[in-house]
Amino acid sequence: MGSVKQNIAIVQKSAKYHLRPGAEEFPLMIILSIIYPCNLGCPNCPYTDGNSDLRMFYHKNGGDLMPIGLWKKIAIEAGPYQSWLRCTDV
Repeated sequence: MGSVKQNIAIVQKSAKYHLRPGAEEFPLMIILSIIYPCNLGCPNCPYTDGNSDLRMFYHKNGGDLMPIGLWKKIAIEAGPYQSWLRCTDV
């Protein structure tokens, strides 16, 4: 009974959000920001020094680079769905 409700929810989300076939259960593409450091200093960017404490938070908490273990976990979970992993920076 629970799985029937789950399938109904998926159908409703597909209609509401126009999900492509195959993306109902898992995304077709996962976009990962694998590196944080950026030195552009864009005036409206929350990562620019002085605009917020976000840059310092990431740096102090080891968030400058994506841990290799997390990358492997994402790849292993996405593999059975044949999802694309797209890597980008900030």
